[in-house]
Amino acid sequence: VAKSLDELTAEHESEIVDRGLNRARVATERAAEAYGELQKSEAGDSLYTTTMIRSTGAAKLQEAGRALGMMISGLEAKSSLRTNLQRPMNEKIKVGGFSSPARIKELAAKARVKLNDGDIVRVGAGNYTLAVAPEKLEHLIRPTDEGNKPLRDRLMAIRTGQGLKDEVEAARSTPGMSDTLDANQAKGKLFLQAAGSGLLAFDPGVGKTHVAIAAAMEKMHNEPDAGHRALIVAPTNMLRSWANTIKSQGSGHTVSIVGAKAGDDGRDESDAKKKQAALTSGAHFTIVSYETLKTPGMQKALKEHEGRGHSIVVADELQKAKDDKTKNYSGIEGAIDRARDDHGEGAAFWGLTGTPVEKSIGDVHSMRRLVNRAKGTELEDRKTYAARHGKAAEGSALGNDHIARGDKVRQFRQGLDEDLFRLSARDAGNDLAEPKRKTHEVKLDPAHEKSFKERVGRLNAMIADAADGVKTGRYDKEQAAKKRPSFGGRDAMMDELYGREDSALVKKAAAVVGGLGTFDFKGAPEAHSEGNYAKGDHAGTYHHKAVVFGANETSRALFGASWNASAKEDRKKGGLHAELEAQGHKVFIGHGSMKSSENEASYKAFLAHDGPATFLTNDKNNAGISLQFGDNKGAFQHGATHMIHFTRPVNNATIQQREARIHRKGAWSTPTYHQITANTPIEQRLQETLDNELKTQDLAANSESQVAGGDTLHHHLTAHGALGKQ
Repeated sequence: VAKSLDELTAEHESEIVDRGLNRARVATERAAEAYGELQKSEAGDSLYTTTMIRSTGAAKLQEAGRALGMMISGLEAKSSLRTNLQRPMNEKIKVGGFSSPARIKELAAKARVKLNDGDIVRVGAGNYTLAVAPEKLEHLIRPTDEGNKPLRDRLMAIRTGQGLKDEVEAARSTPGMSDTLDANQAKGKLFLQAAGSGLLAFDPGVGKTHVAIAAAMEKMHNEPDAGHRALIVAPTNMLRSWANTIKSQGSGHTVSIVGAKAGDDGRDESDAKKKQAALTSGAHFTIVSYETLKTPGMQKALKEHEGRGHSIVVADELQKAKDDKTKNYSGIEGAIDRARDDHGEGAAFWGLTGTPVEKSIGDVHSMRRLVNRAKGTELEDRKTYAARHGKAAEGSALGNDHIARGDKVRQFRQGLDEDLFRLSARDAGNDLAEPKRKTHEVKLDPAHEKSFKERVGRLNAMIADAADGVKTGRYDKEQAAKKRPSFGGRDAMMDELYGREDSALVKKAAAVVGGLGTFDFKGAPEAHSEGNYAKGDHAGTYHHKAVVFGANETSRALFGASWNASAKEDRKKGGLHAELEAQGHKVFIGHGSMKSSENEASYKAFLAHDGPATFLTNDKNNAGISLQFGDNKGAFQHGATHMIHFTRPVNNATIQQREARIHRKGAWSTPTYHQITANTPIEQRLQETLDNELKTQDLAANSESQVAGGDTLHHHLTAHGALGKQ
């Protein structure tokens, strides 16, 4: 370490200063640009709302301050580290410049550092120094052994695979299952078995479905007298996919889909009593949607059913129940409670999600509470969790806490070790080529820009009315909050931008799709372990196919104003659908107003179509299906090689789920992702938020390199022999 510090020259330090100053300058200029729009916005001649101006300006000034602070603290840290490396072993570490003993004690409590009275020394009036023994700070960089250490050690061994080569190989096979798991899926099965209840947070495409089915079938086989049954909760469009995967194993396990006609899974069942009967039928695997399970009738049927019910609850795409205040969450709670009532300690809950953290660490907190409920224990409440792992500003909700920093990252990850197994596609060895990305910027036509500014003006009027109402006493705080536009008018502005059927944005999306052309494919790159492919199979010239995703709120721009009419014949083509067909392009559609069977038939027809085609969909189809060019469960499919984001989602999880439809295990072509944008201030602000949230998502990583403190400074120094026992 000392050698590395000696190699830091004045030139290096100058570069650090230049980078810090440049970041601060760029952020400050962006703040000035936003504040400069305030007068125009109040006059109704701006693309900014007044709220967005103030929030953008404040955020950018804070960003400038952080850039300067990081620059200065980095130089200070280097100087401090050099000084402390030169001091004798066991000498107390001294930190000065505190205004009072109370301030020192407050900061020590936050860092969980225990102090003695002699550790605080008065230097002068309003000037105190902390002198503390090094071992009192050790927990900040060295992992502690909190929790169930034997279980954590076992789960760490499973994640890394160290010493478990034969066990992992054996776990690839499952009694009653014809498919063979890959090594990472086998580790996932071992994790669920060892944890009892837990969160399997594999990236989309790594293979969570097969892991859960294998773990359930093995539990049924190993404990035949326990009467194990599995209740699988999944998004509506994934019910039949789950059922087909289970049936394809040829094991004879019975399957019941709640909401499908008895004897004809391809048709939907609307009769409530028949749905309740299907939920409690006693099949080995019962599959139900979140939307159905949360209804009072289903919860009542689950609670009052006589006889033993399911012992295993599998919740797929668990991020749909990330908020413990929602009915989706309550539906899962009810299913877990019934399993514990019937099976006690033999009950298990397995949550499957590719995105355990979407926006804040509160997302994974709610999921962990379900795990603990299945184990018969209680996880700390949200406020306590926030205080431990977030900024925990007084009165703030954990759901609004966007980052946990420093040692809290380590503490947070370590707290996940007993409950969650996170595995990225890259860590799983899915050797997928890095996708290409293109941005297509569109200039709004004058009429559209005028309409947008008018919409901004109306939003400003709502904001001003709410503020004046509070000032004059017309509204209390709760009333004022209802008067203000949601999210500072973000949703309304995005609707104004992307909701038009004939906008330049729609025409640009159609032009991108229309210009894709063909590509030559040399054939399946290698023999496939689950299929019968040999190198060169399926070689030929193929038409590029595309999937176009838009937000649910702007579906009329994709499909037309009557897109959600209940009768199929009443859905008149419009928007991008009509624009593409006018160019002679074959279009297939999928959205939430279609029956699940109709939606599934549409995307399967898209995959089977021999020629240029586009699957036009909202976020109804952003999870659980494969639309890629290449392998899908052992069969070749002529899927999409391009994806167009017609609208920018408000969270990264949705982006990742969308993109995983054409970029997952078995993909044989490098995909290209396109972003359509008008590059307005609201879109710029949204993109900045998405960039910041990616940092929060990284917190939930505990793959092979990040378990039990494996990503700490102490770990790396020890691994390289830079630290002795002391």
